[in-house]
Order: sequence, then structure tokens, then C-alpha cells
Amino acid sequence: MRAVRQIVFGALAYATAIPTATTPVPSENTRASRRPGEPSAKRWEIGRTIKIDHNLVRSVRSGSRDVLYRLKHRHIVRGHYKQQVHGPQRSLRKTLWISPYWVGPEDGAALVHTYKLDTEPGKSEQ
Repeated sequence: MRAVRQIVFGALAYATAIPTATTPVPSENTRASRRPGEPSAKRWEIGRTIKIDHNLVRSVRSGSRDVLYRLKHRHIVRGHYKQQVHGPQRSLRKTLWISPYWVGPEDGAALVHTYKLDTEPGKSEQ
């Protein structure tokens, strides 16, 4: 339910922030089908048409995933804990430590982040 709420609020924020974000859609109700005094529903399209390159469409339809998911850089995945499923009907969990590892092509440029640690707890740099 939270995801639906975020999508709706995001669409509303987008529609109100950008004047050209919405375009009116002609109503399917004709005046003859409505009773006099009955309000008519107004419909709006949110967003805009996006044109996709023909070569990309062709590669997707052929089943080639190389164009879409090709990594060009290497980056490190931090170490983390994982809840490994095991046991009868996969009902048990055990905590495993996953060591840091590199993701990406062997010949790709490495993306490295530098982290600065506070030496004194409670003090922050200004």
C-alpha cells in the first residue's frame, strides 16, 4: 500500500510542479449520453511520450540483453550479513557474513569511494 501511495503522490507532485506535465484527454461521454445537470468526468494524461531508439527496440525483441545491462565500471559491494534459508520447507534461517567483493567487468575502471571517519565521537567537522 505504501508503494501505491508513493506513486500517486509522486505523480501528483510532478503534475502540479511542471505546467506541461498534464494534457487533457477528450471525454468518451458525449453530451447526448449524459443527463442534463450531470457533471462530466475530466481525464488527464500525466507525463509525456518518450521515443525509444529503433536499434534498442530491435535488440530487446531479439532477446539480446547485452545492450541493456552492460556494466562499464567495477565497484565494490560492501560486506554485509545475509539470512540464509535452510531446513525443512526452507523454514529456518542462519546468519552468514558476506565478505566485500567486486562487481563489473575485469577490464572496467574501478570506482572507489573514500570515507572519512570522525576521530572524536560527538564532534563533527564544519
